Amino acid sequence: MISALLDGGEVRGKKLMVLDPGQQRAAVVFPEEGKSIGEGDIYAPSWNPDSHYLAFALDTKSGERAICTIAKDGTGFKNITQGKGKFSSPQFSPQRASSGR
Repeated sequence: MISALLDGGEVRGKKLMVLDPGQQRAAVVFPEEGKSIGEGDIYAPSWNPDSHYLAFALDTKSGERAICTIAKDGTGFKNITQGKGKFSSPQFSPQRASSGR
């Protein structure tokens, strides 16, 4: 489960959090502790099909909105689009099982 701010019907906030139902607590996975994302916001987080990674849109200093991914434990942050546009609402494509043919 993801925790974020809801502003005008759009899911966005300054921190990306993951709720661990087993431990009944939420952990911040982005940005790293003690760091800030500045004036920008995080938008529209989405789980990948196996629930190990999150994709989200992130405002950049250049005024663009990048698509980024991060593991649910906060490791492996990647800026996929490298500030080349104004993207929103990322979604992972479902993987199909191989039929062996």
